[in-house]
Amino acid sequence: MKTSETLTRNNGLPLSGKTFISTGSLEKTDKFHLLLEHKGARVIDMPLISIEKATATKEVKFMQKNISDFDWVFFTSGYSIQFFFEFMSISGLSENKRLKYAVIGKASRDILRSYNIEADYVCDASGAISMARGFLQNIHEKRLNILIPSGDRSDGAAGKILCSEHNIYPVRVYRTLLEMNPEKRGMQAISSGNYDMIFFMSPSAFQNFLNVCHPEINAAHYHIGCLGPTTARAVSLSGFKPDFVGPGKGIDELVCQLEEFYLI
Repeated sequence: MKTSETLTRNNGLPLSGKTFISTGSLEKTDKFHLLLEHKGARVIDMPLISIEKATATKEVKFMQKNISDFDWVFFTSGYSIQFFFEFMSISGLSENKRLKYAVIGKASRDILRSYNIEADYVCDASGAISMARGFLQNIHEKRLNILIPSGDRSDGAAGKILCSEHNIYPVRVYRTLLEMNPEKRGMQAISSGNYDMIFFMSPSAFQNFLNVCHPEINAAHYHIGCLGPTTARAVSLSGFKPDFVGPGKGIDELVCQLEEFYLI
């Protein structure tokens, strides 16, 4: 085990000398990049996805027009919060006095607070499935009207669980775009083995890595880090083994756990 003396020799920075490759969208991984650098790491941004607001579909327009009919908004990601509020006006939401909000983890809770709204249910476990199961165990009202804003690549897992007891209304509020020309520095670092871990924040980023990067690099093994268990499952199902799996509760928790991982 590394001691405090070892850390002192490394300028007191626990991740000094480590090189990480970040594959998430720049919007999401900017904080991740800064926190890792603050710990002494070198970070190469190689975004494999980007996120943009969805078009105003009929489902979006239905949400805007009928928000007063809903009991809960069920947020399974920070992006779902951001783009929900880009479509909805705060004044319109305030007209529905009974509307409540569910989120995963303190990171999403804090995003919701930035809109001056306090979450009514915060799931401490990671992943949409755990969130939905926890909601059913803790919220005992039946046949609630639940709005679930999400991205176009969502598998709808939360809605499939909640629909046994509630009325579910999924709506796509953002789109995930795949990056077909990855940043060359990242590709070179992976090909040469001059990196410590590639980080994937979502199954979409990992799948695009397999489609675009893996055929060119063609390595038998990669040093893989995952934000949480949902991404880790996608990695494992593809025949690769994650070296590190974060708690899936936000970037701060991920970096803290990564620091502990390298102290062992």
